[in-house]
Amino acid sequence: MKNDRSFEPWVRWTLEGSWSVRNAAAAIGIIALLTLGGTGSASAVASHPADPAPPSLSLQPDARSAIPPTFIDSGEGQFKPTDPRPAPLAPPSGIDLAQWEHSEPLAMGIGDFGETPTGVPYEFSTPIFRATALVNSIDDAVLYDCGPTVCQDPLVSAQLNLNLVFVNGSRTMDFWVQNAPILNTTNSTVQILHTMIDNVWNASSVSGLLPPSTLTGNGSVYGESYYQLETRALPGLNVNLSDPTLFEVQTKSATSDGVPYVVMQYNDGFGWQTYDNVSFPWARGWTDQNFVVDGFHLVTRGDPDDADWTIVGPGKASTATDFSSDSNLTLEYWNGHNFQAVTNAYNFGITAETSDNAISQAALNATSGTPAASFGAGSGAPGPLYGVNQIALLNVSAAPPDGTLYVNGVPTPYVGGQVNLTLDPGSYSLRLQGQGTAWPGNATANVTLSAGEYLPLNFIWQDVWFNETGLPLGTEWTLTVNGTTYRTTTGTIEMFLPEGVVSYSVGAQPGFTPSNGSGNLAIGRMGAALTILWLPVPYTVDIGSQGLPTCIGWSVAIGGTVYRSSTNESISVELPNGSFAYEVIAGSYAYLPTQPFGNFSILGSPYSFTATFAPRYAVLSGTVEPADASVWLDGTLVPLVRGGFLVQLAAGVYEVNATESGYAPISEEVTLTPANLTTVPIVLQAIPSTPGPVPAPSTPAVSSGVSPLDFAGLAIAGVAIGVLAAIVLARRRPASPP
Repeated sequence: MKNDRSFEPWVRWTLEGSWSVRNAAAAIGIIALLTLGGTGSASAVASHPADPAPPSLSLQPDARSAIPPTFIDSGEGQFKPTDPRPAPLAPPSGIDLAQWEHSEPLAMGIGDFGETPTGVPYEFSTPIFRATALVNSIDDAVLYDCGPTVCQDPLVSAQLNLNLVFVNGSRTMDFWVQNAPILNTTNSTVQILHTMIDNVWNASSVSGLLPPSTLTGNGSVYGESYYQLETRALPGLNVNLSDPTLFEVQTKSATSDGVPYVVMQYNDGFGWQTYDNVSFPWARGWTDQNFVVDGFHLVTRGDPDDADWTIVGPGKASTATDFSSDSNLTLEYWNGHNFQAVTNAYNFGITAETSDNAISQAALNATSGTPAASFGAGSGAPGPLYGVNQIALLNVSAAPPDGTLYVNGVPTPYVGGQVNLTLDPGSYSLRLQGQGTAWPGNATANVTLSAGEYLPLNFIWQDVWFNETGLPLGTEWTLTVNGTTYRTTTGTIEMFLPEGVVSYSVGAQPGFTPSNGSGNLAIGRMGAALTILWLPVPYTVDIGSQGLPTCIGWSVAIGGTVYRSSTNESISVELPNGSFAYEVIAGSYAYLPTQPFGNFSILGSPYSFTATFAPRYAVLSGTVEPADASVWLDGTLVPLVRGGFLVQLAAGVYEVNATESGYAPISEEVTLTPANLTTVPIVLQAIPSTPGPVPAPSTPAVSSGVSPLDFAGLAIAGVAIGVLAAIVLARRRPASPP
């Protein structure tokens, strides 16, 4: 019986300053049970002989075999597998809870026995049970005889008690697993003591011995009776928790490399803490059926396979008396998708420790909607808390494989696209949020649940495509949908969103503006698609000119478009980001661009450059007689070589003058055309030495428009004698092109 397997730790503790006396008398001793010692502290010592030293936890070869070792005690093989379980009883016949539904003291709280309040049995298993206590106030104590008066110890335990089952063929092993924080209720405040306690008991046979080599963990096996760990100095221990406070314990069953193990955890606001990991090395290869709730059978020792969460005495079959408490207890299990409150619950559990003057009754009006047990002071009686006819079941099918369902704002994480919840009857606001960037939407619904109702609800997500066009290939762009930002260098972003309306916006791109950069997108049963058109942002490109006279126009060709100016003023164009090639063209044959071709880039800002022009030159050649005469071109002396000259000039009209002593001077205008050779033969007339009539000045014969090929010989001779040094830069009037 579980009542034979009391929660051991109470008499093993050394309590520091935790004893109190509610009446005026001081505590002077615990008759036949405890011996107190030391000022400000007390050591509780058991009256039975001291436990043996903890055995070595090193694994022996036989301890890891697939068949549990055999230990003999009083003719019974301990750890010997029990006989196969009997066939289930035909519903509604199941276990009879009447033998445990006696008057107080009793382990009051919340428990699932695998039986509905109407007596219909059921069975399930789970790898995780989670128990939660919301404590608004608590004032419990263990009463004991301390001499002339009754003293009170303010320590109580909250116990999560579970049944762990291993199966190998027809053989079955049952273990009773306890995970318990110790509460100090002094002055009605809650403090998880510096110790967390776990126990493991062998429930596979009547005597239930537990040889030392059968379990390994942070604790030890004591007296071949039970495994225990007392742990201290972890986050959240020995910390005062102000009312109201919430604390949780969680027990997990799993397998590693074929060896089953159990993880003990707690959380009192400092995050989940793992304080023990208990392995069963002998059970390598056995099937771990996890924690079993079975309303059809009793274990070999005669107790139910139940799960319960109770507030009771701190150990050694002690009883905690409730003077004034206000707490809510919930019991949840992992259903493969999420944590779910048990669907049928009684207001008591089965353990050797008990509570007195405690009442546990159904609380079906919590904000989160999770059914709970309201624990407080009063004259309590064992019985059902609630059943499937008093609660409602909600099944949500969700397209996001993992996510969170918010029920009236309270989150329930889930996996596998399903959420199953046990809820109180009432109205709820639901919001489902997928996990990961592929599921940015929030599906919402409002539901009203009636007692006994099962409501399936399907949240549908549709395929949504956001496409872009207009950006250069490989450009990264961003999109924000319902607060989630996506990045890609491709043209498409795909996601799944619930039916409804979502908001979106695209990130800025230098040099581009989106045609529909933000807004709302309606998503229907066929999903939705949206194309974002990026339009280039134009930037001003200023192209100036240099070297042209005012009256000469010019043009520039960019990307197949020609931009013109009728004068020498600059040209302005509007262009987007990018790289461009250009060609500069003079408006007159008389001028050439110094760099007719080039490239430039627009990088998110205006740009400018200058096109420079130079004249297209003409060639003037001439001879003079006499050869030592002087020749001026627009007032500049032209060097002569043996009476000849050859100069390169800008096209235009020039004045040629020639003088020599004793000769009549000559003056003439010569018109030079671009890229042509003009020849001027100059013959000065001698002035007679005797008086007589002076002959009229002769006019030189000017040959204009002579092809350079026709005058190649003269040009070569002119170059050879360096006449090009006589270039005249001043130009009087421009000449028309040929």
